Amino acid sequence: MITVVAALIYKEQKVLLAKRATGNKEVLGKWEFPGGKVESGETEKKAIDREIKEEFDLQIKAQEYIINNIYQYPTKTVNLILYKCQFIQGECKLKDHQEYKWVNPQDLLDYDLAPADIALAEFVVNENRNYWFVNLGKFYREQRKGNFLWAPMKNKKGQKEHTWENLNLVNKKDIILCNNKGKLVAVAIAKKSAYPASIPNSFGHSWNKEGRKIDVYFVDITPPIKFIEYKDHIQKNINPQKNPFDKNGNAKMGYLFEIDKNIAKYLLAKTKNKQILSIIQNSEDQFEEMKEEKEQFEQINNGLITSYSKDEIAQLDQEKYMYAPTFSLKNQRIKTDPKLKATRLEWAHYLCEIDPQHRTFLNKTGQHQYMECHHIIPMNAQKNFKETKLDSMFNLISLCPICHAKVHHASLKEKEDIFYKMFRIREKEMIKKGFDQVTMKAILKKYYK
Repeated sequence: MITVVAALIYKEQKVLLAKRATGNKEVLGKWEFPGGKVESGETEKKAIDREIKEEFDLQIKAQEYIINNIYQYPTKTVNLILYKCQFIQGECKLKDHQEYKWVNPQDLLDYDLAPADIALAEFVVNENRNYWFVNLGKFYREQRKGNFLWAPMKNKKGQKEHTWENLNLVNKKDIILCNNKGKLVAVAIAKKSAYPASIPNSFGHSWNKEGRKIDVYFVDITPPIKFIEYKDHIQKNINPQKNPFDKNGNAKMGYLFEIDKNIAKYLLAKTKNKQILSIIQNSEDQFEEMKEEKEQFEQINNGLITSYSKDEIAQLDQEKYMYAPTFSLKNQRIKTDPKLKATRLEWAHYLCEIDPQHRTFLNKTGQHQYMECHHIIPMNAQKNFKETKLDSMFNLISLCPICHAKVHHASLKEKEDIFYKMFRIREKEMIKKGFDQVTMKAILKKYYK
């Protein structure tokens, strides 16, 4: 497996993409986050700074790890690691690329990206998504039917209104909570930024003719939820600078407001709409889990996190568990115990349990090969199994990076194959905990999409 670092370089709210001039047919002519291989004895951050200087003559500073993606090309496997980078100075001078562009983060998926870069771009797009709150008022049905939002540029006195001007700030893929009569009746996702457009014919002569329009697609919320029912939580937790509600819990007068992202997600979660939740939650949870796992695997393979003793594991198995959901504005995902992962890897003798013949490379301790760990039943299923702790030894399996990547990124057929291989390896322990083949089939269908 080849470790490659990639740079997410921000400059004036845009990010750098480069088009490959070299490579095999899978990447030649494709766009990518710039970067390169990590040389022997080099840290990932130093490698990024060096590569960008060599390839683009730009001075940057790698700041923090964002996410990584392990991708299996026909002739090699790449672990592509994305870092957020600070742009310092310089003008792009191309060496091994045929073109470069500074692009809006929301537009990343419009480019023909190298296969390994696609998952990284999806994460960046999701992270840059803004949340809005719109009062659709008496023309709700017209806007819903026409799949658009519209507001005039000026009122009849020739004055601008800031909640109309907000249309200029909406970007493609932003999420807009739609209010009608105090209820969340729909969610709109922006197809593109606002553009000049005359007042729709269905609006009559209510406002000045010249205005702005945003094309959207709507997801109806059935049944609608009443904002007033969540008044106390909203007032206690919302950022006052991004609050579309008054002190009584009613929507403020105006058209389009920015809304606190965490409050927006809280309200959207209350809708229990699967399409919306898949947009705002699943991908974010998956990437957060991958980020946490990378940090844990590094510490385990560096010898900084050690395993539990057999007595400690026996004690943990005896402890009673009851899932108690709590709402956190920052993170709703359950954090996992890295010492359990270290224990599973040690019990597996740092071998891939799918196929012990799968070989990787020596970890930094020099005593074992590098291995990773996976929860067979995903942790976001914990709410469905309230008396069985999923972050437990019965649910953990030692995997090589390739098998682990297949679990997350392979075709549905390959995911199904590896899922049942993992189940068969832990079948006795799983059945003892109540996870028979029927239950596991349901888990596969729901969580291994």
